[in-house]
Amino acid sequence: MFGQTLPQIGDYFQGGIVYYLDEEVGFGLICSETDALGLYEWGCHYIDFEGTNESNGFQNTLDIINQDCQPENGGVTAAQCAFDYEFEGYIDWYLPSTYELQLLYDNVGPTTDYSETTNFVTQWNAIYTTSNQCLPNGNYAISFNYNSTGCCVPMCSSKNYAVNVRPIRKFLIEFGCTDVLAFNYDNNATFDDSSCLESIYGCTNNAYLEFDSLANIDNGNCLTLWVQEYQNLSEESSLALSSLQQALDTWNTTIDLSAGWNMFGYGCPSSIDVAEGLSNHTESIIITKDNSGNVYMPEFGFNGIGDFTPGFGYQIKLTEAIEGFSLCDWYVNDIPEDNIVSIQEENDSLQAIVNSMYGCTSEFAINYDSLAIYDDGSCEYLEGCTNPLACNYDSLATYDNNTCAGLVGCMDSLACNYDINSTCENGSCVYPGCTDELASNYEPSAACNDNSCIPYVGMYGFGGVVYKVLGNDAWIINIHEEISSSNHASSVNNYVSNLTTNGYNDWDLPSTDDWDDICSQKFLINITSSENSGLNLSNNNYVRTSQQCTISNVPYLASYSVSSCAQNNYTGNCSQTFLVRTIRQIIF
Repeated sequence: MFGQTLPQIGDYFQGGIVYYLDEEVGFGLICSETDALGLYEWGCHYIDFEGTNESNGFQNTLDIINQDCQPENGGVTAAQCAFDYEFEGYIDWYLPSTYELQLLYDNVGPTTDYSETTNFVTQWNAIYTTSNQCLPNGNYAISFNYNSTGCCVPMCSSKNYAVNVRPIRKFLIEFGCTDVLAFNYDNNATFDDSSCLESIYGCTNNAYLEFDSLANIDNGNCLTLWVQEYQNLSEESSLALSSLQQALDTWNTTIDLSAGWNMFGYGCPSSIDVAEGLSNHTESIIITKDNSGNVYMPEFGFNGIGDFTPGFGYQIKLTEAIEGFSLCDWYVNDIPEDNIVSIQEENDSLQAIVNSMYGCTSEFAINYDSLAIYDDGSCEYLEGCTNPLACNYDSLATYDNNTCAGLVGCMDSLACNYDINSTCENGSCVYPGCTDELASNYEPSAACNDNSCIPYVGMYGFGGVVYKVLGNDAWIINIHEEISSSNHASSVNNYVSNLTTNGYNDWDLPSTDDWDDICSQKFLINITSSENSGLNLSNNNYVRTSQQCTISNVPYLASYSVSSCAQNNYTGNCSQTFLVRTIRQIIF
């Protein structure tokens, strides 16, 4: 899957042609390249499916199959046919819903640039079924014959009428890194978004000396804690400083010499000329001897000893006593003071680094130290309720002490944002009114619509588009439901009486006068319809309430031409197929 990029509409992908993409929700739709072989009935004739979903064909397909319906003329149902379809190893095909089949026609149908790859039937028998029913004995279908009346929109078809089946399937869209070797590999991603990061192994804990700032996967190489290393260095520095001080103390040892013969040892770390070493006491010295009998006699300027040898003893005869006699002053004084200060500063610096690693590591504490690696137990907390939705919320609290109580919100039941669970008011209430800027009673301060807007021609609401206002009466045309149906009066009236759209069930069939009013506002109606994902009025023939003729005393309804804005005259063909739109009237 690594490197797989998202296909586009019209691309061949996973067994078919991609015809819809919704990256925000995270799915796409694919149709098979050809129809299922043969024609199939919907089945379940006169079995009512009240819950068929307009957008979820997969669930509809399962519901139909689970009903175990049998076609009246044998074979399997259209749903079973689509469900059994298998191609290139993909077995999750199903019968499209009304919405999914409409998308199929609109995006890759016979009037698009993809008609040669989708291979739809476009002749007289170009009826494709959906998985939605319109009546207990009828299902929604769409004619792909774009040259015929009633084309391209859902129409109510008999469940026992065998039609074409085009299986579809759904695929998930989830972007992420699809390289299994990458550091941020996402097992749920279906398409690569070029976000993959190289896996770099190393020590990922900055508390260790081996820490690698580039590493993103720990390889167990963290061995030496920084604090331990600094402590060791600090201890070594302190020991060196202490040893130096002890040595200096040893070399600086003084003794008191009396007049006459005395003995002393030379403890300095390096040799020095005897005459130079004793230069401070020349006037008091008669003779100095080493262990070999060599002598130094300052009175005669004779030095037979040469240099003092570290660790050797000597005899000296004085004319007078000497207090605080020392021979190592020169060596101690020759050590640069900067060297001693440098060792001390290094020791202090190391100790400061060690100290800086300790501090409060809790982000909830008021003295949180973002640079601290080790917690030293110094964290201080300001306790209180930290839930901003609680009535006793404390914005200064850094640590929740489980005292939160109540729920803030709007407690006014007349407000748009009334919260029945709120126990204290927070001043957030906002109120309803007319939010339609074109309405005569528009309220700019209204936060939500209360359906109080005074209707006007072209307004979207009340289940459709307002096309006529007279006094306190308004008439609305349904823009969300339209079917192609026989003009058999009983069938049409049955459809209208059972129709519920946008929560309204008081729809009527337009009369000739109604169609005249509608046709005069056709342009405005279609603009509003397009802005609200509705169905535009087509330049076709629609059913009106007038009776056209009868066959065996069975009435058939007349039609109205929206293209010419006039009623059609009877042509002698009593039973015909027309489009059906509904209207409703309100009093405001």
